[in-house]
Amino acid sequence: MLTIKNTQKKFPVNIPFFKHQVSCIKQILKVQDYDLSIWLTTNSTIRKWNKILRGINKPTDVLAIPFTVDLPEENQKFTGPKPIKPDWGEEIRDLGDLMLSVEYIHKKYRLSKYSLNESLVHVANHGFCHLMGYDHETQQDYVKMRRKERYVLSKLKILNDNLIAEIANKKTQDINRE
Repeated sequence: MLTIKNTQKKFPVNIPFFKHQVSCIKQILKVQDYDLSIWLTTNSTIRKWNKILRGINKPTDVLAIPFTVDLPEENQKFTGPKPIKPDWGEEIRDLGDLMLSVEYIHKKYRLSKYSLNESLVHVANHGFCHLMGYDHETQQDYVKMRRKERYVLSKLKILNDNLIAEIANKKTQDINRE
């Protein structure tokens, strides 16, 4: 199941387009039978959750909150989330939750030639990668994550190589500033 909740009202979002693209990402990543919830929200709300979850008191584009926690140990290949089989019966297949600040994404990507809706898909893809166990704490991790993001975006065919390079350059600049 895919649940999308849009509580921000400042920017119009094409929910059917977004939902379709997210469903495609789930298929590309072979997790279409896992539940996912996405909350489209404001800078104020995501800032509060970023402080609670990461100890960072500022807004961000996306927060990824995985449901399954059985990620691989160092040097092991991650093959995707694992269903949880509780004592009481059925497997639970849940990727987790994504929170996207539409306001933050609008501001960050407004100068690109792509629409807000396309930018939301790109950021959701980034969040998916986090839910799948990818990160960008080191340069090596960053390269692996970008490779996966590019793979998914190439399958979606909504963003071209110029945007991928532009976003990669922005993210590299962000990492170098930190």
